[in-house]
Amino acid sequence: MIGCQILKRQRAVSLELARQFLQVPVANVSDCMSRMTAGGARLRPMHDGTAMAGPAFTIKTRPGDNLLIHKALDLLEPGDVLVVDGEGDVSRALVGEIMITAAQVRGAVAFVIDGAVRDAEAFEEQGFPCWSRGVSLRGPYKEG
Repeated sequence: MIGCQILKRQRAVSLELARQFLQVPVANVSDCMSRMTAGGARLRPMHDGTAMAGPAFTIKTRPGDNLLIHKALDLLEPGDVLVVDGEGDVSRALVGEIMITAAQVRGAVAFVIDGAVRDAEAFEEQGFPCWSRGVSLRGPYKEG
Protein backbone atom coordinates (compact mmCIF):
# COMPACT_ATOMS: atom_id res chain seq x y z
CA MET A 1 0.00 0.00 0.00
CA ILE A 2 1.28 3.45 -0.88
CA GLY A 3 0.73 6.36 1.46
CA CYS A 4 0.54 7.03 5.14
CA GLN A 5 -0.10 4.07 7.41
CA ILE A 6 -0.40 3.85 11.16
CA LEU A 7 -0.06 0.26 12.25
CA LYS A 8 -1.41 -1.07 15.52
CA ARG A 9 1.29 -0.79 18.13
CA GLN A 10 2.65 -3.91 19.72
CA ARG A 11 5.34 -3.17 22.26
CA ALA A 12 7.80 -6.05 21.85
CA VAL A 13 10.16 -4.99 24.64
CA SER A 14 9.12 -3.98 28.12
CA LEU A 15 10.38 -0.76 29.64
CA GLU A 16 11.98 -2.76 32.46
CA LEU A 17 13.96 -4.93 30.03
CA ALA A 18 15.03 -1.92 27.97
CA ARG A 19 16.31 -0.12 31.07
CA GLN A 20 18.55 -3.08 31.93
CA PHE A 21 20.58 -2.13 28.85
CA LEU A 22 21.79 0.96 30.71
CA GLN A 23 24.21 -1.43 32.46
CA VAL A 24 25.81 -2.60 29.20
CA PRO A 25 28.18 -0.62 26.91
CA VAL A 26 26.36 0.26 23.71
CA ALA A 27 29.19 -1.20 21.59
CA ASN A 28 28.62 -4.57 23.26
CA VAL A 29 24.91 -4.39 22.48
CA SER A 30 25.73 -3.69 18.83
CA ASP A 31 28.18 -6.62 18.76
CA CYS A 32 25.51 -8.96 20.12
CA MET A 33 23.14 -7.80 17.37
CA SER A 34 25.61 -8.88 14.65
CA ARG A 35 26.84 -5.28 14.32
CA MET A 36 23.99 -4.63 11.91
CA THR A 37 21.57 -2.39 13.80
CA ALA A 38 23.55 0.45 15.36
CA GLY A 39 22.92 4.02 14.19
CA GLY A 40 26.32 4.45 12.61
CA ALA A 41 28.88 7.22 12.50
CA ARG A 42 26.58 9.86 11.02
CA LEU A 43 24.36 10.09 14.09
CA ARG A 44 25.77 12.54 16.63
CA PRO A 45 24.61 13.37 20.15
CA MET A 46 22.92 16.76 20.47
CA HIS A 47 22.88 16.50 24.27
CA ASP A 48 25.46 16.18 27.04
CA GLY A 49 26.00 12.44 26.54
CA THR A 50 23.49 11.26 29.14
CA ALA A 51 22.71 7.58 28.63
CA MET A 52 19.19 6.50 27.79
CA ALA A 53 17.31 3.29 27.17
CA GLY A 54 13.72 2.52 26.34
CA PRO A 55 11.50 0.71 23.87
CA ALA A 56 11.79 2.19 20.38
CA PHE A 57 8.73 3.81 18.87
CA THR A 58 9.68 3.92 15.20
CA ILE A 59 8.30 5.98 12.36
CA LYS A 60 9.28 6.77 8.79
CA THR A 61 8.58 10.19 7.38
CA ARG A 62 9.24 11.99 4.15
CA PRO A 63 12.41 14.10 4.17
CA GLY A 64 11.77 17.42 5.89
CA ASP A 65 8.14 16.58 6.81
CA ASN A 66 7.28 16.18 10.50
CA LEU A 67 3.50 15.69 10.36
CA LEU A 68 3.82 12.01 11.34
CA ILE A 69 6.10 12.96 14.21
CA HIS A 70 3.26 15.05 15.65
CA LYS A 71 0.98 12.00 15.43
CA ALA A 72 3.68 9.79 16.98
CA LEU A 73 3.88 12.16 19.95
CA ASP A 74 0.18 11.47 20.59
CA LEU A 75 0.83 7.71 20.54
CA LEU A 76 3.98 7.57 22.71
CA GLU A 77 3.96 5.69 25.99
CA PRO A 78 6.08 6.62 29.02
CA GLY A 79 9.67 5.42 28.58
CA ASP A 80 9.61 5.36 24.77
CA VAL A 81 12.47 6.47 22.54
CA LEU A 82 11.11 8.10 19.38
CA VAL A 83 13.19 6.80 16.45
CA VAL A 84 12.57 8.66 13.18
CA ASP A 85 13.71 7.59 9.73
CA GLY A 86 13.86 10.94 7.94
CA GLU A 87 15.98 9.43 5.15
CA GLY A 88 19.05 11.28 6.44
CA ASP A 89 17.90 14.60 5.00
CA VAL A 90 19.39 17.60 6.80
CA SER A 91 17.88 20.40 4.71
CA ARG A 92 14.98 20.91 7.17
CA ALA A 93 14.74 20.17 10.88
CA LEU A 94 12.22 17.56 11.98
CA VAL A 95 12.13 18.35 15.72
CA GLY A 96 13.12 21.17 18.02
CA GLU A 97 12.45 22.68 21.43
CA ILE A 98 8.65 22.60 21.22
CA MET A 99 8.70 18.91 20.27
CA ILE A 100 11.11 18.16 23.15
CA THR A 101 8.55 19.59 25.56
CA ALA A 102 5.69 17.65 23.95
CA ALA A 103 7.72 14.41 24.13
CA GLN A 104 8.68 14.97 27.77
CA VAL A 105 5.05 15.64 28.76
CA ARG A 106 4.15 12.24 27.30
CA GLY A 107 7.05 10.53 29.08
CA ALA A 108 9.42 9.95 26.15
CA VAL A 109 13.07 9.56 27.14
CA ALA A 110 14.93 10.40 23.91
CA PHE A 111 14.89 11.07 20.17
CA VAL A 112 16.96 9.33 17.52
CA ILE A 113 16.51 11.28 14.29
CA ASP A 114 17.96 10.19 10.95
CA GLY A 115 17.65 13.78 9.79
CA ALA A 116 18.16 17.25 11.22
CA VAL A 117 17.02 18.96 14.42
CA ARG A 118 16.80 22.63 15.32
CA ASP A 119 17.25 24.42 18.65
CA ALA A 120 20.24 22.13 19.29
CA GLU A 121 21.17 23.89 22.54
CA ALA A 122 17.76 23.02 24.00
CA PHE A 123 18.58 19.31 24.07
CA GLU A 124 21.50 19.92 26.39
CA GLU A 125 19.74 22.62 28.43
CA GLN A 126 16.72 20.38 29.03
CA GLY A 127 18.77 17.22 29.52
CA PHE A 128 16.83 15.44 26.78
CA PRO A 129 18.94 12.86 24.92
CA CYS A 130 18.92 13.16 21.15
CA TRP A 131 21.05 11.78 18.37
CA SER A 132 20.67 13.22 14.86
CA ARG A 133 22.53 13.65 11.59
CA GLY A 134 22.76 17.39 11.89
CA VAL A 135 21.23 20.75 12.70
CA SER A 136 19.18 23.00 10.45
CA LEU A 137 17.54 26.31 11.24
CA ARG A 138 14.97 25.67 8.52
CA GLY A 139 11.67 24.39 9.88
CA PRO A 140 9.83 21.31 8.63
CA TYR A 141 6.93 20.83 6.27
CA LYS A 142 3.68 19.36 7.54
CA GLU A 143 2.33 17.68 4.45
CA GLY A 144 1.89 14.01 5.41
